[in-house]
Amino acid sequence: MIESQKINPNKAAQNTLGAARQQADELHRQGRHREAAAVYQKYLLLNPADAGAWLNLGVSLRTMKQFVASAAHYHRSLAIRPDDGGAYSNLGNVLRDMDRIEEAIAAHEKAVSLDPENSSYRYNYAMSLRDARRFKEALKQLEICLESCTEPKYSRQWAKLEFDRSLVLLYLGQFKKGWEAYESRWYTGDLPDRLECFPCWTGEALTNRKLLLFAEQGFGDSILAARFLPWLREKKARNGHITLVCRQPLHRLFDALPVDEMMTIETLNQQLQKGEADYDYQGSMMSLPGLYGASLRKLPPPAHLTIPAQAREKFSWLKRSFQGKLKVGVVWSGSITFAANSKRAVSLERFIDLAMIPGVQLFSLQKGPKEHDLASHCALPLIVDLGSQVNDFAETAAAIDALDVVVMTDSSVAHLTASLNKPVINLLNYKPYWLYFPEGERTPWYPSMRCIWQTTSGEWDDVFKRVKVILGSWLENAD
Repeated sequence: MIESQKINPNKAAQNTLGAARQQADELHRQGRHREAAAVYQKYLLLNPADAGAWLNLGVSLRTMKQFVASAAHYHRSLAIRPDDGGAYSNLGNVLRDMDRIEEAIAAHEKAVSLDPENSSYRYNYAMSLRDARRFKEALKQLEICLESCTEPKYSRQWAKLEFDRSLVLLYLGQFKKGWEAYESRWYTGDLPDRLECFPCWTGEALTNRKLLLFAEQGFGDSILAARFLPWLREKKARNGHITLVCRQPLHRLFDALPVDEMMTIETLNQQLQKGEADYDYQGSMMSLPGLYGASLRKLPPPAHLTIPAQAREKFSWLKRSFQGKLKVGVVWSGSITFAANSKRAVSLERFIDLAMIPGVQLFSLQKGPKEHDLASHCALPLIVDLGSQVNDFAETAAAIDALDVVVMTDSSVAHLTASLNKPVINLLNYKPYWLYFPEGERTPWYPSMRCIWQTTSGEWDDVFKRVKVILGSWLENAD
């Protein structure tokens, strides 16, 4: 939200102030928030009574992840204009960023009470209720937003509301409605557009038909949904042809899955450019749970994944080494491009602390930019680096197979480890994820997974204390 204010042009001093405010507003509109903040700061020194400028500066500071300062600026705006629903809604958003969920809810409630017809305020309120696990209340607010939505069905605004509604329904265990609403994800603008040249598969028999099946989301979601491919083959495509389009790092891991061929999106694009793509339908792996009718009581087992002999040999030294030690794989961050990664990731120092447990040897399975944390945190050789040695998920699987247990914050390796039926302790933040609800240490999706939740939003101390207890218990039993 950006708010402009007209200043009396008849006074020279106010002309100067007006020019500064206009400059700050324009920089703000252009998304140049650091520059906008600098101008707003100078402006407010001369005109501290401008509630709108305090509000706009708070927005810029939140964008810069200066959350505490942002909240303070919203409070200053509200001190001048205490009935501003927009300021309360923005305050609620930044409090949510800071994991101060109950305060966020109170701010959003105030915003909605000041302007009940503002669907943006109500949506922000719903998201905070969801983060607080108050799912029934969140669902009610989202359904009010949908009822009042003036945009047409399948528009981005409608789809965003419907998609968030789908997640809340899944949290509540209302799977049939949840999976149906989950299809709205295609209209949010967050996924690549589906191909126009092939109709979407909605569960029809695929006898003598060719299905182009996309792994349209992350690696973890692809591994999760791979369990539905045997059902797809047996019940829908026994005499059909399935082509799975997924990223190269999954290909060897998925070698035993019941599909006829695998290809990358790059290969498919080459087919399309040459006019050689010949398929009857297109579908998505993450639509399979809904078509299958998945629920907590109706789930196929995790997918049977492949560890090639070459990959096993590469990490065979792990089975021979560190005799008498509990070999624990660790991952402390998911993909840094994932929007909410900062909520699920932790500092490597949390895991270095586990290295102090007698009888434990840690092994890093971390991939990507966060691999460098091992050097910057002086963690070597307390933690043996395996991540830099693996080239795809089949090799990661071979490394995991040689370990005793994996302890990690939630990301694709948790899905991989649990699909291999290896013990994995999945460290989960307070903000819910539908896959692991209803809340508890066990999930029917993965029998070998143990979920350890934050009991307070943003607080990891109790989580790692629990991990120490579990590892200590395993060591005692091993003796």
